[in-house]
Amino acid sequence: RMHAQSRVLEEMLMRAGIPYRVYGGTRFYDRKEVRDALAYLRLLINSQDEVALKRIINVPKRSIGDATVAILEKEALDKDVPMFVVLSDMPEALSSRPRKCVTAFTDLINKLLATKDTMELVEFVEFMLKETGLLAQYENTNDEELITKRENLLEFVGAVQDFQNNSDDKSLEAFLENVSLVTDLDMQMEASQFVTLMTMHSAKGLEFDAVFITGMEEGLFPSHRSMQDEDKMEEERRLCYVGMTRARKYLHLSLARRRSLYNQISFGDRSRFIGEMPKNLMTDVWGKAMREHFGDEEEPREDYPRHEPKPLKMGFGNPGIGQKLKDIPGVTKGFVPSKAREMAEPPAIFRTGDRVLHKKFGEGTVRDIDDAAGRITIFFTAYGEKQFSLSIAPIAKIE
Repeated sequence: RMHAQSRVLEEMLMRAGIPYRVYGGTRFYDRKEVRDALAYLRLLINSQDEVALKRIINVPKRSIGDATVAILEKEALDKDVPMFVVLSDMPEALSSRPRKCVTAFTDLINKLLATKDTMELVEFVEFMLKETGLLAQYENTNDEELITKRENLLEFVGAVQDFQNNSDDKSLEAFLENVSLVTDLDMQMEASQFVTLMTMHSAKGLEFDAVFITGMEEGLFPSHRSMQDEDKMEEERRLCYVGMTRARKYLHLSLARRRSLYNQISFGDRSRFIGEMPKNLMTDVWGKAMREHFGDEEEPREDYPRHEPKPLKMGFGNPGIGQKLKDIPGVTKGFVPSKAREMAEPPAIFRTGDRVLHKKFGEGTVRDIDDAAGRITIFFTAYGEKQFSLSIAPIAKIE
């Protein structure tokens, strides 16, 4: 339903080695507002990053135009110093007004530098977005495009929070390195078959054998903004119908019992649109499978037909719902277990340099094997080096 939802999906697809594309949109870390935020952070760890400096010196607008930037660049070239140094010792060619604007920008960067190491990473990123005005420029508006940009920045904070929760090195430098590795991996993905990510609006006029609609929750789909306006609610309902009718053979509707979006944890109710669908057309995979996997004692939902689908196997390498997708063109890779993704039986099959797949960290390369200690060291593009016990590590050799 919203662009910001793609961030987690994109990252998980990349780490699982499943090719994807964003139709009618831009990948999360390529979106302008996200790149602006990253440029500020890059400048804070490397004052000589002139690409980052020139990108954000006038973002948001602060009356530092191209002519002023050209004067600063020339001064830096003449003195053979980084452009950032010139900001504190401005050339005489600058008139009074641009001089004040550059001084205000320099003071802002110095304030951020002084604060950077006094806060946790996610707290600092929130502080940076507020102090720079990156977030404020997209607030107090009814413009859908600007609202989307604000949502993307809030989801960027969510990405920082995820990194902080799951990384041993919680520094700003480590986060930026992780983003760089993820985006580099993204660029390397080329395939003739891939998952297509798109918003509901972009899907109009298209059809696919299998369609997955994610985020079927009150407040997300339908959105909070539509819940107080009957006309907007009806528009959401039509949009949901459009999304559902894009599926030729298989339609999967999913919702999160617990969702992290915009760095906020929410426990949403199931979308009213699910309740409006003909019950005889639906099979509830959620109830039985989730109770088995999570130990949920909740009774089966009365508004779903009590079909008895085969239990959804959540364990790594186990046959489950993926087996049923094997006849769907373009979605089998990464879902259906294969020899390349089965659990390796004897640890001895691993060799230095082998490509392996880990249940949580995705694809990696074996760096070292310590047979005496029963340990294996694997390098993951998005996570760096990790050590595991050979006897219990959930890893598979990729042939």
